[in-house]
Amino acid sequence: MTSAAKAARIFGILTAALKALRHPKSGCSKGETAIGWLLFADFEEDPMRILRPLLCFILLSAFSLFAHASKQKDRTLPPRSDVWKQLAELTASDGQAGDRLGYSVSKSDNTVVIGAPDATIGSNAKQGAAYVFVEGTNGWSNMTQTAKLTASDGQAGDRFGISAYVCHNVVVVGMEPTSRGSKAYVFVEPAEGWKDMTETAQLTASESLPGDHFGSAVSVSLNTIVVGDFKTPNSSCGAAYVYSRPVGGWKDMTETQAHGFQWPSR
Repeated sequence: MTSAAKAARIFGILTAALKALRHPKSGCSKGETAIGWLLFADFEEDPMRILRPLLCFILLSAFSLFAHASKQKDRTLPPRSDVWKQLAELTASDGQAGDRLGYSVSKSDNTVVIGAPDATIGSNAKQGAAYVFVEGTNGWSNMTQTAKLTASDGQAGDRFGISAYVCHNVVVVGMEPTSRGSKAYVFVEPAEGWKDMTETAQLTASESLPGDHFGSAVSVSLNTIVVGDFKTPNSSCGAAYVYSRPVGGWKDMTETQAHGFQWPSR
């Protein structure tokens, strides 16, 4: 049935219903007939006088639904497919065999961070690096990094990049345990955008000891960073350390502790 035919059919049903309410012979009660007379006294003489407000309401509702659907369409994801398809391949411009780019990955908004813990930095084997990729204006495509992140105090064997996490304009990167202890590194995107840089701040645990696995897992959300330490020299229970962003921005610091809270003794 065409749209015009459907409209005509609906109009016919409405007309029949209105006439039934007006005329007592239709089987309606006296009360129903009185209501029909008061509401639809002029229906036969001028049907549009009654239907015009209804039609305006229908048209306005349809327009509102169409506008809402258009807005939702802009927000929807691409059509779902039963098969995942590769959109892009992200690689390091200075990548070498054995760097292990992709050991850790994270995405937020239009930014991706990828760890390469076995990358050689200068003459330091397996010092590690993290690479930042920013989506282009036309979407994701094969590309090399927008920026390369490294630790200012990095040394051979640190394996910086075993964990990495990005949230908006903040990246946190972890490293493997060393005889010097372990750290997590915070990078804040500069005003002009991501570029090759060393850390904005270093995070440490107040009770950290050489050999701790502090930095084995990292996460950041808004103004809070959490760093995991799944195994310590004196305990295999592990711990997680919470850091709150200071008013002036991220800086070198130890964990933030809630009032009255004490970390379990080792």
